[in-house]
Amino acid sequence: MTEPGTQPRPRPPQHVLVKRGTRVVPLHDTQVGAVVGVAPAYCVFRLDGSEVVQVAPWRDLALADVRPAPLLLPSDIAVQDMLNASAAALSELLALRGAAQLTSAQETACRELLAKLADATS
Repeated sequence: MTEPGTQPRPRPPQHVLVKRGTRVVPLHDTQVGAVVGVAPAYCVFRLDGSEVVQVAPWRDLALADVRPAPLLLPSDIAVQDMLNASAAALSELLALRGAAQLTSAQETACRELLAKLADATS
């Protein structure tokens, strides 16, 4: 309890573990999806019941089944780093695809990244 006239100290944000398969819901939609890949600012997720993959900023998503994250990094940090980098590259390609037509090399890279992230979730 705080004394009158004093402000409570802000608490640091609670860390959560987001991994492949974590349930996400876009705030502007009612469709539920599952995380396929993560990047610091973006989440790559697949909508349930379809092969549609979307990229959205974290601030536009709600997470389901949120639990405190473990204090230590997972033992497969190198794999997680690779998946994060793949998701970041994929998000850039998908953003570029929305603005202009991709070259054949960019389309190939996009397909390969999607396949890599999809294989990692299975």
